[in-house]
Amino acid sequence: MDGLPAKISPQGYVVIHGHFYQPPRENPWIEQIEVEPSAAPYHDWNARITAECYRPNSVARVYDGQGRILDIVNNYQHLSFNFGPTLIGWLQEQAPDTYARILEADAQSLAALGHGNAIAQAYNHAILPLAAARDRETQVVWGLKDFERRFRRPAAAMWLPETAVNYPTLATLVDHGMQFVILSPYQAKRVRPLTGGEWAPASHALDTTQAYRCFVPDGGKDSRKRRHIDVFFYNGEVAADISFGDLLTDSYRLAARLADGLAAAGSRPQLLHVATDGENYGHHKKFGELALAHALTQVLPPKGFQLTNYAAFLALAPPKMEVELALGPQGEGSSWSCAHGVGRWKENCGCSTGGQPAWNQRWRGPLRESFDFLNEKLAGIFAAEGQKYFQDPWQARNAYVDVILDRGDGVLDNFFAAQGTPKLKTDDRVAALKLLEMQRHSLLMYTSCGWFFADLSGLETLQVIKYAARALQLGQDFTAEPLEAPFLKILERAVSNMPKEGNGLTIYQKRIKPAVVDYPKVANQWVISWLKDRERQCPHHIYHYRAEPMDLEEKTQGSLQFAAGRLQLTSGITRASRTLAFFTAFMGSYLYRTQGLANPSPQEFLTLREEFFRVLEEAPEDLIPLMVRRLGETYYSIHDIFQEEKLQVFQDLLRPNQEDAMEAIAHSFGETRPLLKAMAVEGLPLPRLYRALGEITLNRHLVELLRRMEPDPTSLAASEEIMEVIQDAQLMGLKLETREGAEILGRILDQHLRDLAEDFRKESVTRLSDFLSFVGRMPLTLELTKAQNFLFALMRDRFPAVAARASQDPEAQALAKQLVALMETVHFSPVRYLKLLA
Repeated sequence: MDGLPAKISPQGYVVIHGHFYQPPRENPWIEQIEVEPSAAPYHDWNARITAECYRPNSVARVYDGQGRILDIVNNYQHLSFNFGPTLIGWLQEQAPDTYARILEADAQSLAALGHGNAIAQAYNHAILPLAAARDRETQVVWGLKDFERRFRRPAAAMWLPETAVNYPTLATLVDHGMQFVILSPYQAKRVRPLTGGEWAPASHALDTTQAYRCFVPDGGKDSRKRRHIDVFFYNGEVAADISFGDLLTDSYRLAARLADGLAAAGSRPQLLHVATDGENYGHHKKFGELALAHALTQVLPPKGFQLTNYAAFLALAPPKMEVELALGPQGEGSSWSCAHGVGRWKENCGCSTGGQPAWNQRWRGPLRESFDFLNEKLAGIFAAEGQKYFQDPWQARNAYVDVILDRGDGVLDNFFAAQGTPKLKTDDRVAALKLLEMQRHSLLMYTSCGWFFADLSGLETLQVIKYAARALQLGQDFTAEPLEAPFLKILERAVSNMPKEGNGLTIYQKRIKPAVVDYPKVANQWVISWLKDRERQCPHHIYHYRAEPMDLEEKTQGSLQFAAGRLQLTSGITRASRTLAFFTAFMGSYLYRTQGLANPSPQEFLTLREEFFRVLEEAPEDLIPLMVRRLGETYYSIHDIFQEEKLQVFQDLLRPNQEDAMEAIAHSFGETRPLLKAMAVEGLPLPRLYRALGEITLNRHLVELLRRMEPDPTSLAASEEIMEVIQDAQLMGLKLETREGAEILGRILDQHLRDLAEDFRKESVTRLSDFLSFVGRMPLTLELTKAQNFLFALMRDRFPAVAARASQDPEAQALAKQLVALMETVHFSPVRYLKLLA
């Protein structure tokens, strides 16, 4: 029994909304996400959650009872969804396949339902009821423009971060043409018919199967003239079971719980709907996307439930009821994740995630106060200085999202043509862009995750403080009034629950200030990269900074290497350019020391360079003291370069030692290999040391063999050396599991797939099948997901024509049988293909 009612009349409509979002994680100075060790084995949390959730939902498997793939489903085609603008921008660059499927799903739903599944989101997930009016406006404008640029249509609705709402927030949405919002049922205060009558408390009168109309209290008492927005209140109990229970372990239970809300005798269309974090479907709940796909395609439709989206349902069944909203204990607003309104983002309300029982969140108040102080100061700077460059500074800020989405020269020219003052000079653009970037980071620092979790020292909170530091750095260029000291005086009152972290001031000094980037730090990064890889071409970019080297010279005296030169560095964000001289001493290993001189004259640089090189040659021990006398105490080292490059430096330093160690290990194992094999034959346990030596050696040898054979994959199956490695590992009970080996096999598989797509004939199928058969005998894990996606799409497009010829063409029949067998090899059910052949 599946727990679902019998097939119903087409009055039951289903919407499952996924709120897909990650906070912006980019280093504010280089606009790239640096490695996040807590996300291992992935580079960062965006990459990890993409692998666990965003990509799997675009190619979700539907299995039969034997664990074979019946179908591959794009869940986004059946979901209502929103993606945070900063996240979907990252997906566009880092996961273009997933990004394309998200856009395709919206286009398909638009064609099928007349309304697209996707809705917009306020730009960087700030809590809008707590935002200044001008910031709330920009958050909405940027979110809508980002949506329209990507989905090529206007948004009908906007997801409110944390569903945080108050009436001014709704008024802003109405100002921008939004038709509806999605809220928690606990955010409704009271309801009544649109025709009037007594109000009833929402606690017992709210019916989540219909839409409600909410009037914005700014248009008088005549409901025909008052502005409004429609509201969908999702089923809170089912949403909680999805998020915090085990409902995603069983697609039939999921469907049955949704169907519980259906009134069997209802005469009007009824909407059965939930809204949750989209990350439940695969990240928070492993394989949650599978239950979702099965419920949406195999369970609900056969029972007569119609999948739709909110805009389509609203067109079918406009509201007949009015609602007033609950605005929290202090009247500031309400949300879905704080029982105290919006206290979670401003005070120690009692709501938190991930902390210890005795912890508190009193740090939230000073954190927000310090940001509000800084925001007000920077807004004043922007308004005053912006008048020099923009016709209307705040309108220019709203329009700046066009530049954020595309920083090309043409877009920038169009932006300044539309927003700049009539006689704005090209040289003035740098100051104008600095002001706009100051404002962008002022908005980013309010990202809600900075307050959501348990402690001031958390990853998300550190990130928003970095945004504040970047905004402060940019703003300080426009005022003589100190900004950092008063900001830190407030932040100091925020105290971490972990004594070693201290308070906001110590965290800023230890964790934030060292991360601040200036032009000398970028120059240090450039020169270390150049010295480390001098045989290669000089690096032209350090992230978005363009580097133009001049007057480079490098000399070595004994173990001391010294380099000097000039660099013109240009920011790809603000277009600000600096020319500075660098002087770098390399003392071996990871010991670099770089000192700089800003804007030196050519003669000043040449004089210093000549003096330094002379001392290097005559008295190298005096070089560093001379650098201090001429250039001061401040210097940069390996500790100041960015994480990716820092890791690469240390890996390169370790490599020679690692190679020597590997040779020694291989030699030791080689000498004892016959003895170890004899022990294995006799059933004797191998010593732990030699098991480790054997696994290291055999895995390394296997990778070498695979690398050698990669150019000619057909030789793999005939390789006696590979089979010998495999047999020895099996005999001695050694684990062959090498990521590099699996990657090589993956590249070979990709080549076979490309060959099949280009030549859809028996020979190509045979080569691919032979390769998969060979890999099946290897104790390596070959990830087949990508290949399954490719083959499923290829068969969808090509197999029907082959099947149509098969009854009369023996060659086509043989090819069809081979293809069906191939699909079974990669774990597909043959049913859909056999039906075509029948």
